[in-house]
Amino acid sequence: AFLAKSYESLGRWFDAETMYRASYELDPSNIAQAHQLAEFYLGNVYRQPDRLEKATPLINQILRAGADGKLPKNDPSLLWARRVGAKLLASAGEYQKLLKAENLLASNSQGDTLSLEDKLEMAAILSSRPEPVSRLKAAGLLEEVNQIQPLTEQANLQLAELYFALGYWPKCNQQLQQTIARFPNSPAVRESYIRKLLTRGDQRSYATATRELGKLKELSPTSQAAFELSVRVANKTGKQKEARADLLKLLPKISDIKTLTEDQT
Repeated sequence: AFLAKSYESLGRWFDAETMYRASYELDPSNIAQAHQLAEFYLGNVYRQPDRLEKATPLINQILRAGADGKLPKNDPSLLWARRVGAKLLASAGEYQKLLKAENLLASNSQGDTLSLEDKLEMAAILSSRPEPVSRLKAAGLLEEVNQIQPLTEQANLQLAELYFALGYWPKCNQQLQQTIARFPNSPAVRESYIRKLLTRGDQRSYATATRELGKLKELSPTSQAAFELSVRVANKTGKQKEARADLLKLLPKISDIKTLTEDQT
């Protein structure tokens, strides 16, 4: 086990897998070892195309042990397997699998309450569902977590997306402004805000989008998002000529280039 961790820390996935498997095969019924090996396959070091194929049987082994009563309901390995299993089911994007993912993760509740980590995962699952009631539940879960600990940038954007999809523009607008205040150097947050302002389609929103576009250009002047949104904002505000002049300035001098990079293309 020590060698496995050492090899993993060094990024030597083949040697780490060999040691983890050797440790697991000494006692294949050991749930802790199954958990450790599955986590390795799903981690950042093992990036082979068969990672899910190898991890899934181990996750199922832990889930079966829980279903057979061989593990207590609050066993850490069982809680982890349900969370990861639900995430894998939801990643397929199919409605029936989303339902199964919700039910699987719901079984992690202790006294009708999910942990913060499970609430975040449940919100991600429910936000993928088309019906408004699921999106309402997802927004409620993110709000509950936000009262206890600050949401990550991604979770903040997810909450704003939910408000927008539900038609709660004042909440969405406030959420995005607060997220910008927390992550002022994030191009992704500015981009999300601009897109929603353009969808709103009123002059006040266009004015705010223009201002936010200026900030986005400062943060990421040559990004594809800044390029695209410059055109979209210009079309909405009647400033196509000015936008064209600004965009032409970004173009490289073709005569000076021997090989085009991806960004230049």
